[in-house]
Formats: sequence, structure tokens, C-alpha cells
Amino acid sequence: MITLTKKLVDLAHTKYGTLWEHDWTQTESRLLPYVSEIANPQGKYYRFPRLGDTEMREYVSNDESVTFDHLKVGDFGFKPRKFHNEIPLNDDDNAEAYDLMFNLDLIRQKQTTAAARFMDEVILGTIKDKTTGKYRLKTSADGGNRGGIIGCSYSGEDGSESHELDLTYESFNNHTGNLIPIDYATSGTGVSEVLAGTVIDRMKYAVRRLAENEAFNSVDPSELCLVISPAIAQVLGSLEMSINRDYAIGDLGDIGRPVFNRAIGATIIQSNMLPTMDTTNKAGTAINGARMCVAYLKSQIGFGRWRSTEFRIKEINDKVAMDYYVRVRGIAGCGRKRDDAVFVLPILES
Repeated sequence: MITLTKKLVDLAHTKYGTLWEHDWTQTESRLLPYVSEIANPQGKYYRFPRLGDTEMREYVSNDESVTFDHLKVGDFGFKPRKFHNEIPLNDDDNAEAYDLMFNLDLIRQKQTTAAARFMDEVILGTIKDKTTGKYRLKTSADGGNRGGIIGCSYSGEDGSESHELDLTYESFNNHTGNLIPIDYATSGTGVSEVLAGTVIDRMKYAVRRLAENEAFNSVDPSELCLVISPAIAQVLGSLEMSINRDYAIGDLGDIGRPVFNRAIGATIIQSNMLPTMDTTNKAGTAINGARMCVAYLKSQIGFGRWRSTEFRIKEINDKVAMDYYVRVRGIAGCGRKRDDAVFVLPILES
């Protein structure tokens, strides 16, 4: 049996700290298709440096006066969410502790997977409910900071203001909010008569609204991301077979593998972390438990980590069978740069 010594602990810190940093870098690379990376955010609140838009004026006379347009610095930002994980090393268990390096390899793999899941929570703005085991929007009652694509936004110079997406039917009617209604469908017959067809209708309408908001200025269309659940992906994948037509929907990717779909005109991302919401239809009838699928522009979602993720082997002084434990902790955050670049598409799963 291997007994941990200070020298061995120092060696493990060096080796596995480096390996963990490599794993974290790989995890961040996996996130690049989803968000725009913010390098080294600092402080309790990171404010996006985005400048506002301006317009050209036409002049017809050489005597026209100069008119100034003042560019407005972006008001939005994001705050850090802190995470940690501790796994004990039991020196009395020969089956686990005989090969220390094997143990640390296994622990590192599990902690890396857990960190990747937490990053998805940070990006979406969700949290895993301790009672139900299902994902939901993080609220102020959960403590700590929020944020993410569909969570609250922080604004102002110090981030003291927060606000939510407007998901009311009234805002949809006024073209001011972030909702693509659950009963939206284009007129006519054909694919719009089936669930998968109305899902595509809503996806296409989200693209239209983003275009109307001039969100596509100087932006590659592939930056439009659509996050759907595996259940919705199944419905979309069966559409062509159900109507015996080829709509080139084709590849919808898999969890962890986003893919640009030319038929829909967006990068499709599958996630099992999308929460549900209560909404209404045009008639005002309440509809509960609709899945919150999301359409957004990658360039308008910022993600960053405050520091290198820390790997440590810590000593335990008050446990009989455990002398050490492995700790990983870090800080990361995510937020919207503008609200009109995000739309929620509530969908009832079959």
C-alpha cells in the first residue's frame, strides 16, 4: 500500500495540476461553438465593452452643420459563479489506494466530466434541483450569482441591476420581447400541421426576428444557435419519414456535438439541461411544462473564467480512515450582451 508523503503530494500537485489545467482548456474548447470567449475577466462584475450602433447621414449641401453621434458603451455584463468538488482518498482500502496515480487519474476524469456539466449550467443559467434532480432556471433564492443565456442579465456600471427575458405573449404581439409562442405556425397546410413542422416554423421565425433586430450585421449566419432537447431532436428527425419527403433536415447533431444545419440555417445544439416553463397560447390558455428551447447568437453571449482552476490534495486531520482528499475549484460566468439576440421557443414534448 502506498502511504502519502509530502514529497508525493507535491509531485501529485505538479502532475495532476498540469493535467487538470489541460482538461479545463479542452473543456473550454468544447464550449467555443456555443459562446464567445472573454479572456481573464476580473472583479466581482465583468462589464461587456461592446459599443452601441450608429448610422450614416446623407448631406446635400456643403453648408450643413456637423452632428455628433455618441457611441454608448454596452450596459450588460456578468458575474462569477463559483464551483468546487472534493473526493476523499481512503488509505485503508487496498483496492482503491494501492495505486495512487490510478486513483488520481480516475478522480480527475470524473471531476472533469462534472466541471463540463457545470459549465453548461453556467452558460444556460440553470441549476440542478436538489429535490427533483431535474434542471431549472437558477433563482435568487438559490443564492450566489445567476446569469447565462436564459437566466437574468446584470446591467449598470456595477451590475447592481438585474432583469429577466420578457416571455409574455403580449411582448410577442408587440415585437418587443423574447418569446416565440408555443402555438406559432405559418399559415397554410403541409408540414405546419404537425408538431415538427411548427417547431421548424418557430425556428425560422426566430431567424427572422434576429434579422429584423439587425443582429446579423457583420455576423456569419452559422453563429445562430438553436438549443433543443433530445426529445425535440427525435421529433424533427422523424418528420421526413412521416411525410415521405426530403426536407434536408438531416443531421441534428448529438449531445456534445453541435452541427450547422443548412436546411434550418442554424447550428443545432442538443442539451438535456433545458428547463421547462409555464406559458400561454394565443387564447390565453395556460400551458404548463413546456421545454425552453432557445435561439441565440453566439457572438452576443459572453463566457469567461476568473482564474485557472485549482487542483489540490488536502490533508484531513479528523477522519480515521481518510488522511487526504482531492479538491478542484474554480470561478466562471456567462451573460447576454444584448437581450434582443435571444429567443425562447417553448415546446411541449411528446
